[in-house]
Amino acid sequence: MRAPKLLSWICASLLVGAASSAHAADYRTQWFVTEPLAISNAAQGPSGAPFVVRRGDMVLASRLLPKMAAVLTTDTLDHKGRPLRSKGQELFSVYSDFGPIFCDARQSQPGVTGIFAGQKRNKQVCFHDENSDGVFDSYFIANSKTDGLPVFSGDLPKKPKAVSGASYDRIAPETMGAVYFVGVEYRGRGGLTTRQEFETVFGTQKRNQKFSKTVKVEFDGDPVALTEMGADFSLVGLRDGAAEVIVRKTIPRQYFSVLVFTF
Repeated sequence: MRAPKLLSWICASLLVGAASSAHAADYRTQWFVTEPLAISNAAQGPSGAPFVVRRGDMVLASRLLPKMAAVLTTDTLDHKGRPLRSKGQELFSVYSDFGPIFCDARQSQPGVTGIFAGQKRNKQVCFHDENSDGVFDSYFIANSKTDGLPVFSGDLPKKPKAVSGASYDRIAPETMGAVYFVGVEYRGRGGLTTRQEFETVFGTQKRNQKFSKTVKVEFDGDPVALTEMGADFSLVGLRDGAAEVIVRKTIPRQYFSVLVFTF
């Protein structure tokens, strides 16, 4: 049985500190917090006006974008001549010092047979433009450690698999159809307690995960100020199983990644 995972976010300064004392991977995902999003009841900006959220509603959310994005301009074939990815597929960039690497925005999942066979989840096809000429030369498979938002790193394969017909154009990341986000979700009252709970969520609306840390607060009628990832909001009221909140500051722009601990 797989051990549980602990998830926490890290900022750029923490990542630099960790990288200095560990093996530097050849590539790693790189995400950035950008503009606020209106997801469920989430505030699009810090209006200062109270609004109501129910269990499972977002208090605030911001879009996560890669540094660069691309789209395939031709159908691609793998090293055995089989269809790999189709023209029009969106790709996001990953950080690397070895030429442009872009990965499929979709996360492929194994079927029932594959699950029992021990196949890995969240497969991402990544393409490597080894000489930066606008055509991918090889591909490899990466496995995201998280659901919804691709998070992975690793070393380039020593024997890369060739890919054919793999030309691409770069596009503005904000034009991508895939929408990844990070935000704060209201979870209502925690169990048998009177404490109100808030959790940080990331991924997509269909597939997402929560950080291990849950913010729990007691509400006695006076506003409770809360801060998460640099965002400021307050719990100002409770009524009929819902909460009234005010957002004063959304999540500021910053580097975003996830640490996954397995024990």
